[in-house]
Amino acid sequence: ETGRIDGGGLLGWDAPHADVFRSVLAHPSLVPALTDLMGAGYRLDHSPLLLAMNKGAEGHTLHGGAVTEAGEPAWPLRFECVGGQMRNQLLTVCLQLTDAPAGAGGFCVVPGSHKSNFPIPPALADLADEELAQYVQQPPIMAGDVLVFTEAALHGTLPWTADHQRRTVIYRFAPAGSAYGRGYADGGWPAAMLDGMIDAQ
Repeated sequence: ETGRIDGGGLLGWDAPHADVFRSVLAHPSLVPALTDLMGAGYRLDHSPLLLAMNKGAEGHTLHGGAVTEAGEPAWPLRFECVGGQMRNQLLTVCLQLTDAPAGAGGFCVVPGSHKSNFPIPPALADLADEELAQYVQQPPIMAGDVLVFTEAALHGTLPWTADHQRRTVIYRFAPAGSAYGRGYADGGWPAAMLDGMIDAQ
């Protein structure tokens, strides 16, 4: 019993229950930012996932990052900035459904790690070294907030300490010409998930 619950299929729920989750795909507040970060024609790369954590739920080791453990560039997660323009190979959008105040646990990140050129020490990924763990930050995220980050950033989940259940929905987007999760509209997504979507979604 980990205290963590993973649920999918949100986009295929009956209306009106799926509507809010579908709205994230082409939300007018998100489209300009995602276009700036990935280019025109970005697409949903992974099926969205609802994550829930009960008090005492374990965290998840730090993962992602710009460099693999072997010291090679993590090309599928690549972040770069050339000529003042940022591009990301895999971008995560988290829709926060419940409050995650400072110290409650949940999403955590090593700021600036998306620009790293060296592999991370294993003790940092496991949060086993207190001296290294000080570089991991858990930003407060409130219900209704949307968090956008590059998968090139070293990130993970801290154990959940709040009395209420943590709930967040994770979407992963990729540029039009890139595929990490290999999810495609033609034959890859269930029909129930696509029924009733507008063209932009």
